[in-house]
Formats: sequence, structure tokens, C-alpha cells
Amino acid sequence: MTTSSIPGRPDYRHVAAALAAAHRRADPDVVKIWLALDPTQREVRLVEVTTDSPTTMEPLPVRFRPTAEVPLPSAVLLLSPEEWAAVERREMELPVGWERLEEL
Repeated sequence: MTTSSIPGRPDYRHVAAALAAAHRRADPDVVKIWLALDPTQREVRLVEVTTDSPTTMEPLPVRFRPTAEVPLPSAVLLLSPEEWAAVERREMELPVGWERLEEL
């Protein structure tokens, strides 16, 4: 794994891209994945739109501790296509701090 400009810390975007790729391989129903940018680059936050996710209109991320494979804390927010459409129409908000998205 490559390192960031901060000695001893894994490269944030590399970890995010690797995690997104693993999720795409594991879930063929994933339509889109975005990185919700953490300004401190301490937590990898993925927003994933998947046709396998139920539509609840309650966006709740699931958080994970670092592992050997994913050396930064991470969080995943699974949305159905209908929920993503509601986000785009501004009828549903992403969690606070998850507004800046970068497509992976």
C-alpha cells in the first residue's frame, strides 16, 4: 500500500479506491460509488448505490474499524437508486459531513 504525505499513514485515496473495487467485485448490483471526502482523511466514507439495497429513506452509514486489508477506519452508506434520486432532488440529505462527493 502506498503512503500519504503524512509518514506512517496509508494513502487515503488509494485505500478508498481499493475498497470501492472490492465492493464492486463482491456486489454486482452496485450502480455507483462515491467517496464522501473527509477533510482530515482519517475515515474512508463510501456512498454506494445498489439495486440490492431496500428503500428506507433513512440514510445510516455503517462504520468499520481498520483491518490489515483496509488500514483506515471506514464507513459505508448503502442507498437504493430511489434514495439516490431523492438525494439528487434534495428530498433526502446525506449525513452531515458527507456532502462533498468524488466518484470512484
